[in-house]
Amino acid sequence: MVDRKQMTNREWRYTGSTPHERVLREDGRLPERRGEDEPGGGWLSPAGAWWPCPDWMHLDLAHRLVEELRLPVGGQDPADHLHGTGWLRCWDNGTIWPPDCPMTQTQRDRLWDLARAHEQMREHLLVAIRDR
Repeated sequence: MVDRKQMTNREWRYTGSTPHERVLREDGRLPERRGEDEPGGGWLSPAGAWWPCPDWMHLDLAHRLVEELRLPVGGQDPADHLHGTGWLRCWDNGTIWPPDCPMTQTQRDRLWDLARAHEQMREHLLVAIRDR
């Protein structure tokens, strides 16, 4: 198994059989966004930017996001920092974490678009939009 912590940004990428499993571009930088035409989990910024994430890679992507976006986390865990600054973590089935985090209107709009496009995510996304 590859130890991703020992890899450079250029080397670090998750390659798989579907497009959403590729997290970093060839130059090692994070992708701009993944379109709504590709289902799957990811991180959603308060401004509505969608960052794709393959299964079980949310924490790794959180580390890469704070590095790439140069977010000032201090000694805080990157995923905790993202949650604390209004980012939402989304699983492949549409479950949103943290469950009690308020959403911006832009996040609601992006989640609505994802729910409309992807039946497998729809139920959980609509519940999250309704309950916040």
